[in-house]
Amino acid sequence: MLSTYRRCTTLLALLCALIALPAHAAFIALDPTGTGQIEQNILPSVPPSVFPTYAHYQPLERVDLASILGTGPPDPISAVANHTVGYLLFDLGALSFSPLYASLQVDVNAQGPALDNLQVTSIDTITPTALAALPTGAMTAPEGNALRLDIGLDGDLLGSHGLASGNQGFNIDLNALGLLEITGAGNGLLALGLAYQWDGNPPVNNARVLFNGAPRLLLSDAPIVVPVPGGFLLLLTGLGALAWQRRTSRITR
Repeated sequence: MLSTYRRCTTLLALLCALIALPAHAAFIALDPTGTGQIEQNILPSVPPSVFPTYAHYQPLERVDLASILGTGPPDPISAVANHTVGYLLFDLGALSFSPLYASLQVDVNAQGPALDNLQVTSIDTITPTALAALPTGAMTAPEGNALRLDIGLDGDLLGSHGLASGNQGFNIDLNALGLLEITGAGNGLLALGLAYQWDGNPPVNNARVLFNGAPRLLLSDAPIVVPVPGGFLLLLTGLGALAWQRRTSRITR
C-alpha cells in the first residue's frame, strides 16, 4: 500500500505532466486592421416627420439604437432616431490553417434600461477593400442607409451574445455562416459587422454599447483549451507542501 508521501508525490507528478502536455491545436488571435461606424441621425420636426443624415466615422467607438416619439393623427408616431452600426476589418494573410472555431473577443460598456444582444453580421453591400477605402465624414442617404441596414438588419447573423448593464468582457462565438465568411475571405481582407439587436420595429427605449477596446478575432482548428485556474495551482502547491511536511515529520521522529 502506497504511503501518504508516495501518493502525494505521484499525484503531483501526474498533474504537472498533464499541465505540461503540448498543445497541438493551431490558434491565432488577430487585431483589426481597421474599424469604423456608420451613423444615422434623425431630427424631429413638426408636424412629425424625419430627415435622416448619415456619416462614417473611424475608429469604432459604439453601436446604438434610439427612438423618438411624436404625436400625430391618428396614432402616436415612433421612428428610429439614432442608429449606429460598426464594422471590423481583419487581414487574414497570416492565417496558415483552416479554422473550425472562431469567436470575437469584445470588451464593452452597455447602457440602457432593457438590453438585448450584441450581434455580429455579414456585410454584403460593399467589399472589404472598398470599405477600407471608404472616406470618413458625411455620406449620401442611399449609400449610408444601405450600409446601415445591411449591417444592422439585413445581413446574415454570424453570432450574438446577451448584454448586461455596465462593463463586461465576453466572446461571441461565430456560427457556421461566420466560418464560411472567414473561409471565403481566404488570406485576404475580412469584414464583419457589429450591431445592437434590432427586429426592424422602432424601439421604445434607448440602448448604447461603448467599446472599451477594439475586438479581436480568435481562430482555431480545435476548441480552445481553458487555462488551468489558479485554484488548481494552489492545490498543487498544497499537495507538495503536505508531502514534504509528512516526509520531514517522519525523519525527525
